Amino acid sequence: MRVASIDIGSNTVLLLIAEISNSQLIPIINEYRIPRISSGLANNGFISEESIEKLFKILKEYKAIIAKHNCEKIIVNGTQALRVADNSEQIKREIKEEFGFELNIISGETEALYSFKGALSSFTDNCNYVMIDIGGASTEIVCGNNREIFFKKSFAIGTVTGKEKFLKSNPPTLDEIKCFEAELCDIFEELSKVNSNNSSIIAVAGTPTTLSALKQNLIEYSETKIEKSLLTIIDLEYFISEFRKKTFEEINNQFSPIIAGREDVILAGTLILQYLLSLLKKEKLYVSSRGLRYGAI
Repeated sequence: MRVASIDIGSNTVLLLIAEISNSQLIPIINEYRIPRISSGLANNGFISEESIEKLFKILKEYKAIIAKHNCEKIIVNGTQALRVADNSEQIKREIKEEFGFELNIISGETEALYSFKGALSSFTDNCNYVMIDIGGASTEIVCGNNREIFFKKSFAIGTVTGKEKFLKSNPPTLDEIKCFEAELCDIFEELSKVNSNNSSIIAVAGTPTTLSALKQNLIEYSETKIEKSLLTIIDLEYFISEFRKKTFEEINNQFSPIIAGREDVILAGTLILQYLLSLLKKEKLYVSSRGLRYGAI
């Protein structure tokens, strides 16, 4: 059985086409685009017409790719931006009319669960893991293993919202960074009570995969090289020291093409990742490119 899974995130729109055989998920196609539909959402409560146009252009492209691969089932999930936008139901109707896709606007807890299942698809043992999924407008944390989940929650902070609300200068000022870190302390306070002593950390989504690609000096994205790669707290501190003193244009010039489209939000994502790793008292984490779109299947 061939299945297509689309993840409409706050920053990215991802497509996975996979073959399901004997309960095994075999990836065939992975595509990603960065329309950033949450741009300006925090200020006006709506996903803009410009963002909708970008989204629909991508969905048209994805529909053509799906048709070529004769998928028997199409899964389309929307996350935080669509959860909070005042015009999300209108967008849902228009997607149905234009493409025939049934958009599921999933809850934060469901998003966390799907991301966790996707991340663990590369880890076949029954060890305990804490999964961190930093999106554009929310961050999901799940603690558990292949048999049970001990904790799962979606926190309303992400790379785009962090940048738009706190890291407004280009490059951000030291005071802006300190205010952002203080906000992270408040938002993630309850995680200090989560017992992660016997758990390894897995980070999914664009921030850790981009940082892993940069660490490995990759010219183009390679899922095989990124999957289960390692980032250390020292790596994160190094990248923060690099990003915080450069303009978005300088970051893009120095680290393209891997970072293109994330140059203005990569610092926010790296600060969130560093804060969480420190809060959980860990020195390193595994990187996974298998997130929500895998878990949904």
